[in-house]
Amino acid sequence: MILFPLTFISNAFVPIHTMPEVLKNIAEWNPVSALVESARQLFGNTNPEFPPPSAWTLQNPYITIFIGIALMLLIFVPLCIRKFASISSR
Repeated sequence: MILFPLTFISNAFVPIHTMPEVLKNIAEWNPVSALVESARQLFGNTNPEFPPPSAWTLQNPYITIFIGIALMLLIFVPLCIRKFASISSR
């Protein structure tokens, strides 16, 4: 449910350089934008007509994705282990 609205404020549907400044700043740091940018780079679908991205997250989308995965694992693995331990001790 969180991911769905984030896709509309990303570069998945509209190029970032055409957005208003406020939305542009949000879209540049949106993790969905990094995911879309990394998929476009992997499949060779980058558009040379668009200006290069200015945010670090879009210049290094692979690193951004791996940092996001690591953060989610660091947060949710201990929570899942704790929940499993409390359920299995009943």
